[in-house]
Amino acid sequence: MKSVLNHEKYGEITYEESFWTGKRKLFFNGQELKKVNKKNFQLDKNDGTVVNLSLFGNIMMGVKIHIDGETIVLLAPPAWYDYIFLVFIFAFGIAWGNVPELVKILPLPGGAVGGLLCGVAAAAYLCISRIVKKPIFKVLAFIVVLGLEILIGYAIAMIIISAIQA
Repeated sequence: MKSVLNHEKYGEITYEESFWTGKRKLFFNGQELKKVNKKNFQLDKNDGTVVNLSLFGNIMMGVKIHIDGETIVLLAPPAWYDYIFLVFIFAFGIAWGNVPELVKILPLPGGAVGGLLCGVAAAAYLCISRIVKKPIFKVLAFIVVLGLEILIGYAIAMIIISAIQA
């Protein structure tokens, strides 16, 4: 996930965080800041002074930076409906795959396979929702990700069923 912000005092601030590893990088006007620890960075100014700054938050909750008593929002938190879509994507497959009556209607995997599929789908939606800004496109992304989750789950369930019957 990459976020670029133009600030009137500090110029271009670029924040990068890996979704899978959580590794963070922070750049001010193209210069990568020295990482002190997981949350703290140092900005070396042109006059030789060093400014300490702290990052708070993550991809899920939004990211803020505290520098010289000022708080700058680098990545806004997701909207309330993003959390609902995220939980629904994850819970739908888990619940459906573990209820035998529903599996008879539409076979979807449950257990570890279903949980893995739901987790990957939820992570994919989270990444897409951080890139897309307009709510209508987020709804479309939700529908597409849920549809893909169902199609892939159905294919996996059919493979499992055919292997058991063989």
